[in-house]
Amino acid sequence: MNWYKKAQSDFYTILMELKLQMATVAQQVYNEWEQDENGIDPMFGSGGICQDIAQAIGEVIHANTSYETATLESQCGEQHVWILTYKEDPIEGYQIDIEPSRYETGGGYTWQKRPGIVLDANDIDIFPADEEVIQSFINEEIY
Repeated sequence: MNWYKKAQSDFYTILMELKLQMATVAQQVYNEWEQDENGIDPMFGSGGICQDIAQAIGEVIHANTSYETATLESQCGEQHVWILTYKEDPIEGYQIDIEPSRYETGGGYTWQKRPGIVLDANDIDIFPADEEVIQSFINEEIY
């Protein structure tokens, strides 16, 4: 196995080993989300929690690795935020997310908490990031 393949494998393996910790912090964010009968939370309003889940997952990565993190967001269709983690030498990165329909329903900026959800490591999706996206963060371009 050449060095590049070993490094790539190590990065992914480390992230896979952190999935339970990622799920645990995501569960904590979910547990703190308290909507009233009108669907309003004092901190999130009527919005969802994906941005706080992404931030909490990023904190797990920072606490356990030397990899960089950034949040990514989509405003096409549904508003959603997830985390990117990457390294520069060699360039490699992964996007990490929990499908929002797992813990909330709704759309745009109005979301309702799904009651009784228990998140686990199987809810954490880790998939390779495009080099162009990673390079934009390395170059400090706005993506």
